Amino acid sequence: MLISYNTDTLIKGYRHAAKGEYLVENALEAAKKAKQERKRIRKGNIRKGITTFLRDCQEIQALIFNDRYHIYHDFTFFAYDVALVRVNVLQNTTERYVLRLLTTHDAPHYYATLLTHHYPNQAPRSTTLAPKGSDWIMAFAAFTSYFQRITGVEWEERLLPKPSDPEAFVYMPPNAGEPRGLMRGDWPDL
Repeated sequence: MLISYNTDTLIKGYRHAAKGEYLVENALEAAKKAKQERKRIRKGNIRKGITTFLRDCQEIQALIFNDRYHIYHDFTFFAYDVALVRVNVLQNTTERYVLRLLTTHDAPHYYATLLTHHYPNQAPRSTTLAPKGSDWIMAFAAFTSYFQRITGVEWEERLLPKPSDPEAFVYMPPNAGEPRGLMRGDWPDL
């Protein structure tokens, strides 16, 4: 079998005319539209996430800062507003607890302990561990016992190196030179 080429079409740079969806211009246009749609969806998700975040912040702020309470700072200026995190790499999720020890603005000081649990893809849930009006011993005991329960580490041992447990939440201590919180023997005289 003999195959022959039309040399005129080869010389003129003739190529087979693509039709419909196989045209490069149509494929580029479809890719551009798909990219714009992904961008629009992403912006919508970001707006929705920001709106949810701000609403949750307002709810938590209303919960925490009404009745003249604020986050407790000890004499080392450590803020008892502790984030505890657990990352699940296989499911690409992060679960977080925020543990707060609160105190009143005015003397005599009363305390409260608040826990907020941030589940993946859900609104945060707040729980009161020590009610408003608690004394220091009750509020600090609630703070430290819940810290130990979810991290597996005593509050007094939080700065020591520890083996990693994938099921436990992780506390990231402050950087060197920053306040680290009360240690045994540092508690105020009550």
